[in-house]
Amino acid sequence: MMDNLTPYNPYEYTPTQLWCLGLSAINTEVNGERHDILQHADPHTFQNSLRAWWDIHDRDSYLESIAWLKQEGHRMAFNEHWGITLVTPITEWLQQEAEIKKRDAREHHRLAIVRHYRNQLGSQGIAAWDLGRIVLLARMAFTAGYISEQEAWDTLLEQGAQATRLFNSWYPFAHSYLIGRQYAMRNLDDRTGRNNLQATHRLLTQPESPWLRYPDFENAFSTSAISTPVHH
Repeated sequence: MMDNLTPYNPYEYTPTQLWCLGLSAINTEVNGERHDILQHADPHTFQNSLRAWWDIHDRDSYLESIAWLKQEGHRMAFNEHWGITLVTPITEWLQQEAEIKKRDAREHHRLAIVRHYRNQLGSQGIAAWDLGRIVLLARMAFTAGYISEQEAWDTLLEQGAQATRLFNSWYPFAHSYLIGRQYAMRNLDDRTGRNNLQATHRLLTQPESPWLRYPDFENAFSTSAISTPVHH
């Protein structure tokens, strides 16, 4: 276990690796974990969290969840709803809204979220929500002992490269992530939602934030070849 008094970047990760860890920074910040290490503190805590939230209890169930996030996640349903809002005039939506809400409250919520944000998100939609969770799960699964360190890094680097193709800074990434959370979890005004908003504000404004330490999307992968750190 590593306490917060340990110097920053104790395993001497490359800037690219530290940048990739930032993809799960909102959840890491909310949970009070370190941003500069791949492995979290307590394996049993993360085994329990994976089981409770994701029904992940071993390597195979982890791989199933990761495959779903990579292939679909919530972004696929979001994009389908986006398509619906694009071809549904606002007058028609208002006429149908009450009936949709009565028939399927979750469907209504998700359509309403997409309509509200349809002009504020680019073509990347809520991709950051899925990217961030893939990185989060890889870190948790490594901590829990379900995958190797190299497997975890391979996933982080893959998702990092994807993030640089979709976003140009942490601000639109954060916007996409938070809207994705609101779309999937139904609100941002509960306690956990407020914690996510506050954590995001800290990450975007505090100098010691991993996002401000490593803000560059354009050159995130232009450093020297990624080496696999030896975990101590």
